[in-house]
Amino acid sequence: MDELPGSDNKAIDYPASGVTPPAEVGGKPTFNFIEYRSSEQLGVDRLTEELVAFNDKCPDSGIVLLGYSQVSMVWNIGVIYPQS
Repeated sequence: MDELPGSDNKAIDYPASGVTPPAEVGGKPTFNFIEYRSSEQLGVDRLTEELVAFNDKCPDSGIVLLGYSQVSMVWNIGVIYPQS
């Protein structure tokens, strides 16, 4: 944040879940689609709340969203393809 004075960051707290790592090296992870979608939707809801609150407080500010894996899907659903 030193490179951009006045900037800040905020983590969106939600339980990214639905994928269990393999029990042994070389094993396959398990995937629970219902759990994944549920946690993903919670992330979308929390992201939406944060973005609306931030925009209400600082309407002329820019926002950069960063993340990977499930977080990238949260950004996709919540920002790029919001549900009506």
